[in-house]
Amino acid sequence: PELIRVFPRLQSTDPVGRAVPIRCTLDGEVVAVESTRLAPATAEDPTGERVPVTDATFSFDIRSMTGGLLAISIAVDDALESDNRAWLTLPEPEAVRILMIRADGPLSNGAANLAFALETVFPEPQEVRVVTEQEASRSRLLESASDDGYDLLVFDGVSPARAPDLPSLFFNGAPGLAQVRLVADAEGGSSEFLFWRRSHPLMRNVVPDGVVIYRRPRLILEESPPVTAGDEQSPIVQVTELASDPDPLIALVEYARTRAAIVAFDLDATNWWQDRSFPIFIQNAVDYLTRTGDATGGPALTTGQPIRLNPDELTGGATIVNADGDTVTIPAPQGPEAIVIPPLPRVGLYELLPAEGAQAGSRILAVSLLNPFESLSAAAPTLELGGEVLTSIERDAEARREIWDWFVLIAAGLLVVEWLLFDRKMRV
Repeated sequence: PELIRVFPRLQSTDPVGRAVPIRCTLDGEVVAVESTRLAPATAEDPTGERVPVTDATFSFDIRSMTGGLLAISIAVDDALESDNRAWLTLPEPEAVRILMIRADGPLSNGAANLAFALETVFPEPQEVRVVTEQEASRSRLLESASDDGYDLLVFDGVSPARAPDLPSLFFNGAPGLAQVRLVADAEGGSSEFLFWRRSHPLMRNVVPDGVVIYRRPRLILEESPPVTAGDEQSPIVQVTELASDPDPLIALVEYARTRAAIVAFDLDATNWWQDRSFPIFIQNAVDYLTRTGDATGGPALTTGQPIRLNPDELTGGATIVNADGDTVTIPAPQGPEAIVIPPLPRVGLYELLPAEGAQAGSRILAVSLLNPFESLSAAAPTLELGGEVLTSIERDAEARREIWDWFVLIAAGLLVVEWLLFDRKMRV
């Protein structure tokens, strides 16, 4: 939760290459500075229909336990200043509450190291609770896990009778779905990871080259699962095989209620928990299954994007004010649906002010210009007028110019002089 990772993409339509300094601030405090050089922007299409663009991408890692207003700016002198800055409003980080249910009996090495890996992801001890299957059944934790505020269920050697309503991670277990099951394999020998889907978020940066699985059951995944209506069985939406040997070792099952990642072997029957790829997989699983990355990503508002507002923060109405004092009045919502307001056309920081007496506080709406076509301030190379395509000519040329206005001005001056002479003569 203390790590903020920012991925800026700097884009230029300047035909001349230049060095560009970039600065990142959090609530006005400079937290990172970078400098890059952008190549000249050239159009690949000789007709000039495509916008000439060159870009560069890089990343900032910022350590902060609070949210705030994140701003990225470039110090350049160009024709359009409003696209030299962009903002993100970052929410306060929230730790994920994890409930781990292990098989009954003494705590094994695999279960102990799994719990240790989960606690390493989120160091607060109270955020990871470990119970046995018997304790979970006696306390009816599966039925009340969502009400108790848990975000992720982790099963070690446990297969519940019913598919959980919360995101789940299984080791040597499977959710209560007829199309997904573990079958004992008496002839199964040792296995290794021969294939894994490197592009999937669950397996990103996971390289289990030296991992050996001494024994394991077979994971059976139905290719065409039947769709069953009703609450007793949640229809499977999609099954994705993430690793195999060539039989499935890790799979992702997405069903009507939520999603579950299944690791089809016991951690006590492998050396994976000793490999450095194991905590990386745990981190990926927590982030992906709970959608932590989506929930903590800063919303980026643009000048052409309608804004959705929660009705809870609009009780009694609200007002949006910009730095110039211009206001937009929002009426009180008439129901529980979200309120959609038109785009705020100008770049800048706006403040959302709820009505007096509302429980919600004010907050900042940061609107950025993130459109390469709007940033392209150069003249178009061609112009279609009356069905005829006109091409621009970059040279000085002579043209006729009307000068009658100068003659009118001279005549007016002569009339004034004549009137002054006449007036003087009459006085003499």
